[in-house]
Amino acid sequence: MKRISEKGSALFIILIAVVLFAALAYSVAQMMKGGSPDTISVEKSRLAGNEILNYARAMRQAAQNIKISHGCADADISFEATTGLVGYGHTPAANDMCKLFHPNGGSLVYQEPVPEWLDISISPAPALQGQWYFPASTCAVGTGTADATCNTDTNSNEALIAVLPYIKKNLCIQINKLLGVVNPGGTPPLETLNAWPVAALKYTGDFTDGEKIDQAGRQVGCFEGAVASTPGPKTYHFFQVIIPR
Repeated sequence: MKRISEKGSALFIILIAVVLFAALAYSVAQMMKGGSPDTISVEKSRLAGNEILNYARAMRQAAQNIKISHGCADADISFEATTGLVGYGHTPAANDMCKLFHPNGGSLVYQEPVPEWLDISISPAPALQGQWYFPASTCAVGTGTADATCNTDTNSNEALIAVLPYIKKNLCIQINKLLGVVNPGGTPPLETLNAWPVAALKYTGDFTDGEKIDQAGRQVGCFEGAVASTPGPKTYHFFQVIIPR
């Protein structure tokens, strides 16, 4: 009887171990998924935020190198790429040495955003989602010579800006935390007007008045779109000023 009892106890312990292992495996799987489709775990969002910031800094540095090494004027700098981006070709065509994503220019390779970074809960999916966007006619208040009226002042102070639009809210929050930017009430800072043209115009070498990003003079950060503006509320967007003007 003692051996039967011991065997029964051993089987019970094994069953408990199997159940606990299954529960652990399920928990890990949920953590790896990062929750619902429009969220991403804190640790993964921190890693993604660093990756985004590093790539944005690389773009900024490449643009500076183009100006210094190749003598390219601001208007000559091009975001045209052989793959992944369309609509950024200058007329007439920009010199290859002034192209950010060209081996003879900035020597950067265009990298599409990781799908996990994007807020796929937005329906229908915005046209700019899934790509880096370089807007036309947008100034960045408090950078270069751009002040609060930079979108209407008729001065040529529009900036070259890289935007990663329509990302997940908690990724946006983590990016700001990495930068030391305050998220008021746990939400990214709110824009007040259009941050880029309603028609999503792309920069092709022209500087004209139009829209503005007003983020307390910061050259980099993440914000929420404004009510009745482009982009709209409850959408989140990373920006990096490549060349302030």
